[in-house]
Formats: sequence, structure tokens, C-alpha cells
Amino acid sequence: MRNYDETTYGDQIADVYDEWPGDAGPPPDGREAALFVAALAAARPVLELGVGTGRVAFPLADLGVEVHGVESSEPMLDKLREKAAAHPNGNLVVPVLGNFAKLDLGEQRYSVVFAAFNTLFCLLGQDEQIDCMRQARELLEPGGTFVVQCLNPAGQRLATGNTFGTVELEDTAVHLEASKHDPLAQTLSAHHIVLSEGGGIRLFPYRLRYAYPAELDLMANVAGLELVERHADFERRRFDASSRYHVSVYRAAASA
Repeated sequence: MRNYDETTYGDQIADVYDEWPGDAGPPPDGREAALFVAALAAARPVLELGVGTGRVAFPLADLGVEVHGVESSEPMLDKLREKAAAHPNGNLVVPVLGNFAKLDLGEQRYSVVFAAFNTLFCLLGQDEQIDCMRQARELLEPGGTFVVQCLNPAGQRLATGNTFGTVELEDTAVHLEASKHDPLAQTLSAHHIVLSEGGGIRLFPYRLRYAYPAELDLMANVAGLELVERHADFERRRFDASSRYHVSVYRAAASA
């Protein structure tokens, strides 16, 4: 069995990521995320951390925004390239193979650096997350912004310890999840399990190290960033303690 590292999630899930139904798949907010980022980008290039198969990148390209997408999983980027070749604006999506915890993009600078759907939390240590935020700040043009979409632990009401349950039902498959939550370490370790007709079983592991919004703001301050705005989602609904996610926008601090 392979050891878990930054490529595991993408390598395991790439062939089915775009096909999973309902709650089993990524959130259906790619278009809303693209509109949000495009409004900040002012027609300048943007950088997506964990671009995956282009859920947000291609809607951004349709808005005329050039997207450089960093992804550690080669199978994910293979899917991205395949889709780009068939997409009318695929030339605006530029794949970059690499670990976004250790960004090395030369002199290129961006109007927006963003990480959607808990991507920042895929880095499993607070120091790694701060380093990523610091590198994101250094890659911003003057006045540029760093945008993250993260789960809100208070709104998610994460159960402590081990849990097991049904995520989604299809006519020919059942999606289950077995997870372990350590509230002291603020970590989630889980397997998404798919049972398919005919006896097929596949496991899709993932791990997260989450942070509360106030902690995330302090981490951003350490990285030379300051909070500009926070919303419950990309449609700018009001964020409160019951919100399941937050979309937070940071800018380089004046003293950075």
C-alpha cells in the first residue's frame, strides 16, 4: 500500500472526479467561484492552487481570464490537458506540475492567487499552511489578493472520533465515508468508499488539517497578509457561526 503524500488524493481520484454525483462530488459552485475571482482579477492572470481537472479554471477561461493552475498529481493534470484540448478557451488554462506548498514560478506575478474547496487544508501542518500563504503573498502583484475557500468547523459541527455513513446513492453504486476526527490536532483522516454493482470496491483517501477563521487570520498575519472581506460563499452571502464554509480575501499587509 502506498504511503499518503501530496499526490495521493489526486492520483487516486482523477479518473472519476468529474463523474461523482451530488454530495459525493465537488461543490457545484465552479461558475460562482470563477465570477468571484474574475471580479478581483481585473483581466490579469490568476494562479489557482490545486487546479485539479479545471472545475474553476475553465469557467474563468470562459470569462477571458488566464489561469495558471498548480497541481501535484500528474493524472489530474492529464485530465486537465485533455479537457483543455477540447475547450474553446483551453489555451487560457496553463497547467503547472508541482507542490503548491513549495511554489517556484520565477518572476511571474498574479492579480489573484486562490485555493478553493479546502485546498489550503490539504497541507497537513500549520507551518506548511503559513509558508504557502507567505509564498502566495510574494506572488501577488501590487494590490493583488489571496482568496481561500475553507470549511468552517463551527458550522460543520464535526463529530469527534470515528464516524461512518452514506454520502450518496446511485442506481449502480453506493458512496460511503469512514472518517476519524482529532479535534486537538484539528485533523480529519478519511476514506471515501465506492461500492459498485458487480462487486467493485474502490477507496479514495484524503486528509485535512483545518483551522478556525480566527486562527487562519492570525496565520495570514504571520505570512504578511491581512483580511479584506469574508463571506459564507462565492455569492457573497453573510458569514456567521452557522455557515458551513467561508470565502476569505486577503491582501498584503501595509507593513509586509
